[in-house]
This record gives sequence, C-alpha cells and structure tokens, in this order.
Amino acid sequence: MGGVVVHNLEIIKYMKDIEFEVLTDAIKGYPDVDIISKNCRVWRVPPANITTSFANKMFFPQRLLAMKKRHSRKINWLNSSDMDLVHVHGPTIGMEALKADSLTGNRNHSKAVHFTDLKIPKILTMHGLFSPYNESPIWLDFEKDLVLE
Repeated sequence: MGGVVVHNLEIIKYMKDIEFEVLTDAIKGYPDVDIISKNCRVWRVPPANITTSFANKMFFPQRLLAMKKRHSRKINWLNSSDMDLVHVHGPTIGMEALKADSLTGNRNHSKAVHFTDLKIPKILTMHGLFSPYNESPIWLDFEKDLVLE
C-alpha cells in the first residue's frame, strides 16, 4: 500500500464517528463501490472509454482526454453529493495534463483539473516532491489552482 492509502486508512480508523466517502480511480478487479468499514465507502470512478485499441490507449492525447473526462465525472459526483468537506490528495491528480503542460511550457491542459468550482470546503494535501522542490512555475500554479478559489 502506498503512503496516501495508509494515511487515509489511519484517518478513517481513528475517526469512527465520522462517515467517509472516498472517491478514487477505478482499479481493475475491484468493485466500483466498496464498503471498507462501518464508517467508510469507496467509490471508484472508471476511466473514460476513449478507444478500444490498446495502442491508442497508450497514445498520449487519448490518455490526456480520458484523464480530463474522468476528472469531470469526479466533479459531477462531488457536486451531486452531500459532502461537508473534500480532502484532495496530490500530486497524482491530473498528472497527464501536468506532464503535457510541462512539455509545452504553458498551462493549457492542467487548468481543467481543479476543484475550485465545488461549493464544498476543501483541504489539499500534497505528497512527494512537489512545488517546494520543483522550480517549474507551472507546477506551483497547478498546485495553487487545485483548491484555491
């Protein structure tokens, strides 16, 4: 298990009076909805089916479009929920868009990956080596745009 998974499980484990809904990317072989404890349900958002060809799925523009569509599904799900608080983990959110922007030197793609339109209070937790250890202004702008209004 990765650090984010362990971090979330520890929060859920010790805050038994709070109900958690975890929204994450779908993983092959796991159900779309899973109850992992009395106070936690996991919702897995499947990828956008852009194409059925394996070669095309590996092609960068298709992966970028699929990532944007999946993010849009997450935002729609969150907007239709009755959440009190959204805890956003990064920097894995929107990595395809961030890679594309880093290659081109502008923020054309990663601007679409954010949670600022949600009317729900948000907390952002960045893991790994992100903007404090990265000189790219694109990465810093991306981090700020994830949750700031």
